[in-house]
Amino acid sequence: MDGTPFEKIFKPFLKSIADLRWALEEEDSEIIEELISILERAVFKFKNPKVGLNYDANEEVFENDLGNQEIQMLVILMREEYRIRELDKWENNAFEYEDVDNRRGSKANFVSKLQENIRLAKRDAVEAYSIYDRSRDDRPLRRLAGGG
Repeated sequence: MDGTPFEKIFKPFLKSIADLRWALEEEDSEIIEELISILERAVFKFKNPKVGLNYDANEEVFENDLGNQEIQMLVILMREEYRIRELDKWENNAFEYEDVDNRRGSKANFVSKLQENIRLAKRDAVEAYSIYDRSRDDRPLRRLAGGG
């Protein structure tokens, strides 16, 4: 099947989050399921893609060939979703982090850092959309001074 394999999105995403647990267990089926779930959420959030984002989750491939811009947008949106899940996981499993006071300061400070990561990820997505919306043929739209 032609198209873009999910792996082409997963690799830059994994590099961008620097989560060693995922990087070391890349072949683990649970990790792949989680990556697909995060990717599905990113596809859902992707506003006005210039290329169809239909995919086959079983084959782990998009039906169309995605350009670099679509791949980068998906990576950014995946990173945002990952940060949201990171906070949710921490809040739902706070008892596992009883020693967080000793390792990272107060729990409130730790939650604040997670929330800041989400805010930054959302900001990155907004910035990336502004570039994506104004681009044509994988090149940013640039206007000449004086309105040319």
